[in-house]
Amino acid sequence: MGCRFSQRFTFRVKPQPFVRPPPLGIPETVPTFTRLHAMAPVAMPPGRTSRSDRANPTIAALPPFEAAMRMQTFAPTSIDQLQGYLEEDAVPHRRSLALIGGGTALRCGFPLKRECVRVELAGLSRVVDYPARDMTITVEAGICVAELQRVLGTERQRLSLDLPQAADATIGGAIATNAGGSRRLGHGTFRDYLIGMAALDGQGRAFHAGGRVVKNVAGYDLCKLMIGSQGSLGILTEVTLKVRPLPELLEVVLLAYDSSDAVEVALQHMVTTATRPVAVDLFNALGIERLQSLAGLPLPQGRYLLVVVLEGSEREVRWQVQTLLDEMQPTRPIADEAIGPLESAVLMQALTEFTAVAADTPQAHLSVPPSSLSKVVSELNLQGFWIQAHAANGQVRAIFPERWSTGESLPQNWDKVLEVATLVRGQAVLVGGIERIRNHMPVMGHRRDDWSIMEGIKQQLDPHDLLNPGRVRFHS
Repeated sequence: MGCRFSQRFTFRVKPQPFVRPPPLGIPETVPTFTRLHAMAPVAMPPGRTSRSDRANPTIAALPPFEAAMRMQTFAPTSIDQLQGYLEEDAVPHRRSLALIGGGTALRCGFPLKRECVRVELAGLSRVVDYPARDMTITVEAGICVAELQRVLGTERQRLSLDLPQAADATIGGAIATNAGGSRRLGHGTFRDYLIGMAALDGQGRAFHAGGRVVKNVAGYDLCKLMIGSQGSLGILTEVTLKVRPLPELLEVVLLAYDSSDAVEVALQHMVTTATRPVAVDLFNALGIERLQSLAGLPLPQGRYLLVVVLEGSEREVRWQVQTLLDEMQPTRPIADEAIGPLESAVLMQALTEFTAVAADTPQAHLSVPPSSLSKVVSELNLQGFWIQAHAANGQVRAIFPERWSTGESLPQNWDKVLEVATLVRGQAVLVGGIERIRNHMPVMGHRRDDWSIMEGIKQQLDPHDLLNPGRVRFHS
């Protein structure tokens, strides 16, 4: 099936030849080599510098292509410049490329398997089109999440995804790693928001999918294919996203329990609630400590804590808060309370940043049936993890204890996590950890039947394996 699919997989390519205009004041008749050296140095967005700039100011004054070859770093400031580099240098010379957005998720997937040119994409940060009345926005993929949300906020709108380290993370990087957070229950994931995109494949060819309107069903749905691809299928250059209005009010209800059995009863009770939470997060005792530290707020103490997020109009939220507190009384929480809007906003930010830890700190991301979530959380709790679980979605984020994070202990304990996920027919991937140890571990979990299809698609889009080589490896 995988082979047949890969042989038939085609897409329309729109050739976009790269034409570099001569720098101001230098005639077109001057030889190319001379004109190349007269180009302006690579520019970075305010507050950012490329690594080549920091390492060697002399190299920073070189033109982009030569700086990339000298310092193994290339920081384009336009899509044309990026495509030109691919067509004229990277592809002909088979240069492997490490795609860098904000640098916040470089430990997703496997370590790169060979030396690469660093392609720093944060310079592609323009807002291309923002028809606020249509509730869509088109931006270059290097724009940081915080800046995107700031622009949307001017029209009382937002991208309703909880993306950590928003000041550094780029929207292209978030899409490539399928980042998301607590409110996926009420608002979904990138699959629900990415409606159009432009990208460059591993041969320097531009391709497009979707469009700038919500109702667009023409062609292959390559948008969803790029989500979570770890930058291994193409370089996202431009994306169109659906956006939503900012809610009038957000409040949080906290419910503490003293046993996993009580949590199981509470989660079953939540299924029949008359309210409409946008997030239901579950924390173990260590997770509560971390959450409390991040938020700087006193939280109910117990072995487990349910954090339920409600948002909407003021009247709607007030009714939901009181209704939920009344509905959950039969589950006998050892503590329950609703916190005000200001504290709720602070706690919401702490929920988002819970998994933002140092790159060498490993964490397990599990996807399990929601009916098995409390069992999985209970098992991982016994092993000393800091746990945040998106309870209604079956998503578990477990930060490894320090004693399991180094040396030979990490592979052994990762095998235990994989076993926990497999027993409930779930999946697990490892994020973070020391590179030399992760390089020989099944960080993507056990091989699945659909990997052969994924291999075929990779071969079509990046036949020379130039884009993030080795980041995704199709072996057990």
